[in-house]
Amino acid sequence: MPASFLFYRPMDLLRRAAIPEGDGEILLDNLQRLGILRLDTPQLEDGEIQAPDYMQLTELGLRVLKTCNEPPAARSSG
Repeated sequence: MPASFLFYRPMDLLRRAAIPEGDGEILLDNLQRLGILRLDTPQLEDGEIQAPDYMQLTELGLRVLKTCNEPPAARSSG
């Protein structure tokens, strides 16, 4: 599945990760700066730009997520 199909509400992400809302803004900003998440495209409604309600996982973010969820590789002895 392409990363662009994965949408998240920012507050849902913070709640699922058990991160306090006050700390979450900085976390979300950092994930955007790292290119892991991006805000959905703003919409024009009744002549006004509406802030996006969702964030998208980027392809880099999808790779990071997959890597973090992989079991550790077995170490060979010797």
